[in-house]
Amino acid sequence: MMLELQRSQNEPAPANINNSGQASWPEIVPKFSEAIIEWKAAWPVHVYLTSIAYILVLLISMYLFYLKIQDNIYKRGRNNQLSLTLYCNLGLCAVFRICALLIDPYSSRPGIEPVVFHLLWALSVPAFTAAFTVLLLALLDTTKKYKTPPFFHKTRNIVIVVMVNFAFVILLELLVQFFVEAKVLLIVCQGTYILFNLFLTIGYFIAARRITTNLVTEAQGYDKDFNKALKRLIYSIYTCSLLSLLTCVSHIYAMVGVYSVLSPVRYAKPWPWWAFQSIQRGLELMLCFTVLIIIWGKHSSHQTAPMAVTNQQVTFQPSGYVQLTSTSKKVNNAVKE
Repeated sequence: MMLELQRSQNEPAPANINNSGQASWPEIVPKFSEAIIEWKAAWPVHVYLTSIAYILVLLISMYLFYLKIQDNIYKRGRNNQLSLTLYCNLGLCAVFRICALLIDPYSSRPGIEPVVFHLLWALSVPAFTAAFTVLLLALLDTTKKYKTPPFFHKTRNIVIVVMVNFAFVILLELLVQFFVEAKVLLIVCQGTYILFNLFLTIGYFIAARRITTNLVTEAQGYDKDFNKALKRLIYSIYTCSLLSLLTCVSHIYAMVGVYSVLSPVRYAKPWPWWAFQSIQRGLELMLCFTVLIIIWGKHSSHQTAPMAVTNQQVTFQPSGYVQLTSTSKKVNNAVKE
């Protein structure tokens, strides 16, 4: 009897049924009917705390969006377009994650098709990637060495890219839901997302280094509070780089480890799976809040930064902080390095 039970646990999951009798999803999850009982309070803590955190991300994004509209109601510059795009995508990401977690967390509730959760969850990814890419492009643009491609200067083009990404995600989720053989596409998507996080890791690191070189060394003419704001900006960008690297590592483990769609394991062990999901949600939320810290600085430093040096001026401000430039030879040389 024990041998039969052990053999059944190690068998691959049936191609068309999961632990609640619904159409299965290729990704490895615990047997929720038993795991939720074992987790006790840990399960609602994970689900509802994560949901509350994303609600907070949504509220802050909406507030910043409102402030941006109020501050720039008559302006239609590129900076405004990038900022509004960032706020909208970050808010959309939070909305989809909230809906997925509250309607059917991790497809754990019987009677709800797994595609509902997975489609909502996947739709948050294009918004997530768009928000972080827009901010990175804006930050790199401030360095005056790495220019944003002209294609992304127009909101229309950004919207087109995001909508194509949404369409691709919807198509992928439907294919995987109805064709088991298409599960290899999930590996392709995971690999793409890993490359994206690697791109963020390198990009944010380069942005922080260049801003350190071009801005902080030339900010001595400004007051102490403004210099602190610049340092906070740089530390936040380095934090984004580190968190992106950790996210990249976690998704590599998800792609090749026990939770891979190609894993022969039938059900994941409850507590390791719970811990892994908690780590991933924590990394995502820390990234979101770090980005909010970066763009929140606009409303604390943009309007109050004193111009102590007469030959310096405020220019493009994609991240909510001012970019310092100068007509002096010293600053020009620093920018060109």
